[in-house]
Amino acid sequence: MARIFTMEMASKEVMQHIGGKAWRLGVASAGGLEVPPFIVIPHEWILKHRSQLRQELVRIMETCFPSEEVTLAVRSSSSAEDNLHASAAGIFESILGVKGIDALCDAVEVCLQALHSDLARKYAKQIGVAEMKMNIIIQQLISPCRAGVMITGRPQPELFMAEGAWGLATDIVSGLVNPEFITASITDGTCTQMRPGTQTEVCVPDEEGNGVKRRPLTTEERLGPVFYPELLESLASMAQAVRQMFGNDQEVEWAEDKNGKLWLIQSRPFASPSAFRSDCES
Repeated sequence: MARIFTMEMASKEVMQHIGGKAWRLGVASAGGLEVPPFIVIPHEWILKHRSQLRQELVRIMETCFPSEEVTLAVRSSSSAEDNLHASAAGIFESILGVKGIDALCDAVEVCLQALHSDLARKYAKQIGVAEMKMNIIIQQLISPCRAGVMITGRPQPELFMAEGAWGLATDIVSGLVNPEFITASITDGTCTQMRPGTQTEVCVPDEEGNGVKRRPLTTEERLGPVFYPELLESLASMAQAVRQMFGNDQEVEWAEDKNGKLWLIQSRPFASPSAFRSDCES
């Protein structure tokens, strides 16, 4: 696949050609969910242009993301992640807060090199994959008011559970923040359980494009809840949609921007925490 795929093309491509992460983003967008604009750079294209990667990335960005002020996320979409058998969580890379061609090239290289790490090799061996391919997603980064992770059909089929925090979901995923937690009806978002969080800092994109930074909570953030009824209704609609689109329960990263719009950042089949990561690290 020696060509670049737009968001509109991703849903029509074979999953194995662009990776499960990119394919699901394309399907979600085609299905009517809000997905930040992205392109996919396939493994074969990278191999073809490896010696002139920077020049080719400049050309691509002039066409797909012409403004140098756009802040980006560079994400892996390997051929062996986000599938029904293993998610590869923590194995590959996502670089947030990327701005400018130099930072973009560095982020792409980080994602490519993760494919050859000792952890990735152990992962491939354990799941029985002889060869892994690294596709790269370049995506506009949403600067959210709130963000988090949602799992559909848990703790019961008619519910979803979600963690949320102010700002980017980065610190939730990495375990650096104790987020607000809820369970709610997947039909209408009615809350059935809520546990407050203890967030003290907010992770946001750096304005200069140097990754992410952290700031103290504002008074409004410190006093107000992350989850509120209208957001829960929107999350319930998203939960129903992804479960119908993909035919199984999903783990979804979501973000709500400052205008109240809910975005799907990524979605993967939900699997109980597997022994894979601890096995690989032992």
